[in-house]
Amino acid sequence: MDIHNQRRLDDVQFLAFMKHTTDLSESEIYLLFDTFDVDASGAIEFDEFYLLFCMLVAIKVCDLAPDLIALGRRSKTVFIQTLAYMFSIA
Repeated sequence: MDIHNQRRLDDVQFLAFMKHTTDLSESEIYLLFDTFDVDASGAIEFDEFYLLFCMLVAIKVCDLAPDLIALGRRSKTVFIQTLAYMFSIA
């Protein structure tokens, strides 16, 4: 994935990965990219990617998708804080 060995994914790399691993549309993937690019650097760094990966596992294992999607629509900050808290105590 990280073809430039920079420990981050730009939007094109992220899109390719997500298209290969999910059934999300391109617009949904870009929305996720913007949501998880917490520091607005234009790339998903390792810690941001790890948070996304944990969320995808939680959705698959615990069927948390509807709750997480609803929370994400209300507030990006609360969404990220909630996910960070969930996975710090897991």
